[in-house]
Amino acid sequence: MVVCRRILTADSGGAGIILISREGFKIQQALKFEFPATDNVAEYEALIAGLKLAADLEAEIIDIFGDSQLVYKQISGEFKAHSERMAQYLARTQELLKKFPSWKLSNVDREENQWAYSLAKLASSSLPINPDSVYVDVLTTPAIDELSVNQIQDSPDWRRPFLDYIIDKKLPEGKTEAHSLMFKARYYCVIGS
Repeated sequence: MVVCRRILTADSGGAGIILISREGFKIQQALKFEFPATDNVAEYEALIAGLKLAADLEAEIIDIFGDSQLVYKQISGEFKAHSERMAQYLARTQELLKKFPSWKLSNVDREENQWAYSLAKLASSSLPINPDSVYVDVLTTPAIDELSVNQIQDSPDWRRPFLDYIIDKKLPEGKTEAHSLMFKARYYCVIGS
């Protein structure tokens, strides 16, 4: 289970995440934002951090609870992400959700989310936090600004012509296709070939 909550103040923002196992074991995380964040950005940041943490713990089945109706309706497909930023957050979240064979999303009332709210308030305060009692992570950049690295397998893939061109300078036979590939290839690089 992933429970997310966020809080923003004039000078800082934070979010709280609680992962609860079937046996009731809890992992609590407070996120402190060192970048401007709206309520929806903070909710996505909390959700993304919770999904990463659940994936690191090799969870396979997750139930996600949060109180941002807009974010959860975007993920469920009921609402569209109209701004570029929200579309990037939605895409990043959907990418992370693919790591879980089974997941369920639930919108809860704020009253049902008070513990995560307390963690968010802790993260956004200027008080010193005891790292022994709760894990606090300081986010200096939004999750959507992370570098995405894709690994190419040997099976047919749309990226294969780019890889062949970048590594071996191999071009398609058609002049138009070759020119198009050379033009588009400048946006890609190979790491660790």
